[in-house]
Amino acid sequence: MKKRTIVLLTTLGVIGLGAGSVGGFVAYQEYHPAKTTFHASQTGGQTVKTLSMTKDEFTAFLQRHLGSAGYDVTVGDQDITVSGATTVLGAKVNAKLTMTPTVTKDGNIFLNVEKATIGSAAVPTKVALGYLAKSDNIPAGLVVQPDKNRIALDIPELTAQDTLAYKADAINIEQGIFKFSEVNTSAK
Repeated sequence: MKKRTIVLLTTLGVIGLGAGSVGGFVAYQEYHPAKTTFHASQTGGQTVKTLSMTKDEFTAFLQRHLGSAGYDVTVGDQDITVSGATTVLGAKVNAKLTMTPTVTKDGNIFLNVEKATIGSAAVPTKVALGYLAKSDNIPAGLVVQPDKNRIALDIPELTAQDTLAYKADAINIEQGIFKFSEVNTSAK
């Protein structure tokens, strides 16, 4: 473990997550990164139409799917933040993840975690995601991947309705590009 990580976890232990370095070590052991695999659904089928969203519509889309787990989502000028209150070792604290999106070739989205904070303290992203991965309220279609510092969104699974689903085509927050395709999943 890096010296900086030990110091940070020790500091967190002192400020309420435990007692000194023992509390920090216990927190790390409890929420260490777990390897998780993302199995994206296959949309196949024929593109029915393409659509572009505004930043507000994309924010609402993310809020609809991530907000169901009790988190607030904000799409800023350069990144996406997900925040909410959580309980860490018995104490209620505010947590926040700052992420950048990447669209995959199969129309899914990876939210690459750039920064994680609990209260006002920065924490290692892998530890924060390890904690999140153990949560009971992760929506279907969302896979937390601490080992890869990201959250994977299976867009076709999140949006499937009858014989239609969506897939992401392009996202560029700075340029305001949020493009998706509606796909007929019955025409394979």
